[in-house]
Amino acid sequence: MKIGIIGLPQSGKSTVFSAVTEKPVDPYGVSEPKPAVVQVPDERLTKLAAIYNPKKVVRATIEFIDFPGISLDN
Repeated sequence: MKIGIIGLPQSGKSTVFSAVTEKPVDPYGVSEPKPAVVQVPDERLTKLAAIYNPKKVVRATIEFIDFPGISLDN
């Protein structure tokens, strides 16, 4: 799953991004999209893997992208 965080400048996008991804971001840094991938914690997956002993366990992930502020000036 991919989630883009967009909005006006100085509206808290980078703060939300940092809180969700636990990745520090300088909100005054370079104006480029900042990606981060977060694994989704799921206790059921661990229990099922212990029961069925699969060769490989693939956890669900979410990719967050923090976009620079969008200007509404014409």
